[in-house]
Amino acid sequence: TPLLRPPVPPPSLGLRSLPPSSAASDSAWSSVCAVQKTSLFGRLADKTVLLDPSGGDCCYSGCSDCEYRDPDTGGYRMPEMTAARPKWIVPYWRRTFGSKAGVKDHEASWSPVFGEGEKVERDEFVRRVKAL
Repeated sequence: TPLLRPPVPPPSLGLRSLPPSSAASDSAWSSVCAVQKTSLFGRLADKTVLLDPSGGDCCYSGCSDCEYRDPDTGGYRMPEMTAARPKWIVPYWRRTFGSKAGVKDHEASWSPVFGEGEKVERDEFVRRVKAL
């Protein structure tokens, strides 16, 4: 059985979801030390996540009539978020949006581990994660 299940992508990708985890796999995961879990997260996480292509080119100056502000929260609809260190495990293999002025393209750092959604056995999973 696979060691971890990847985040479930949107249905439009035509991928199948995996069955619920078993008590044995939950127990095995809880026995992994925090340092190893942190290391695994660091290998699978990304510094960039592409969010909402409708976020546009807001200047983020706090204009009261800005079309890119969310009227309910007052926050901005950001097209992407970036960090100095890996912070997010993105829910997509690859996401691209934009126009001729600037195309945003991002491939998840974990995509080589799971490939195109094929079943990955434990030994192969470990080999692929170490190769990241």
